Amino acid sequence: MINIVIVEDLPLVLEGIKVLLDQEDQFNIVRTFSDGDVLLNQLKYIEGKVDVVITDIEMPGINGIQLTQAISDNFPSIKTIALSMYDNVEYYNQMIAAGAKGFVLKQKHYKELKEAINRVTNEEFYFSSEILQHVIGKMTNDSAPEDRPNIKLSQREIQLIKHISEGLLNKEIADKMNLSLRSVESLKSRLMDKTDTRDNASLLMWGIKNQLIDI
Repeated sequence: MINIVIVEDLPLVLEGIKVLLDQEDQFNIVRTFSDGDVLLNQLKYIEGKVDVVITDIEMPGINGIQLTQAISDNFPSIKTIALSMYDNVEYYNQMIAAGAKGFVLKQKHYKELKEAINRVTNEEFYFSSEILQHVIGKMTNDSAPEDRPNIKLSQREIQLIKHISEGLLNKEIADKMNLSLRSVESLKSRLMDKTDTRDNASLLMWGIKNQLIDI
């Protein structure tokens, strides 16, 4: 059972998300909030009962980016998924920097939100394809090839990035690469140090930017 909190300031949107998620046997809606500040005040009392927080970005008071940062700092075991009407690259970058594990556009089909919830609870990430394409486009325009660091990767490191892009868990990657789970975790840690990335999402973005992964 995945325990979920929803934060959305528009009542109709909030109720719609809740109704859809309530239809799934594996999801349990712990609480809903229309205000991020209220959630933060309550979270210390329900922390152990929450796996995922789904939050809007644009809200009065504390916004979704600030809320995500506060959750990452104070409740690191809780995963955050951002919802937005806009495929705004700056929003995406700020949410990832704040610690979000997923980013779903509100105009996408419900199955994307369901997939995002399942992915982030398995220590993976999920973001709508439109966001990904906008981010890569901006990266390509903002960074000339000669400005990019010349980082040489081994075939095993390249293989690891490609398996991450397939959404595989560490254990599944270990089976694919005929390595122990500890070896995969160690390889991933060294790769993140080499590429100056901090999680699967930023490592994947690095791989796309450097043409190791096709979108």
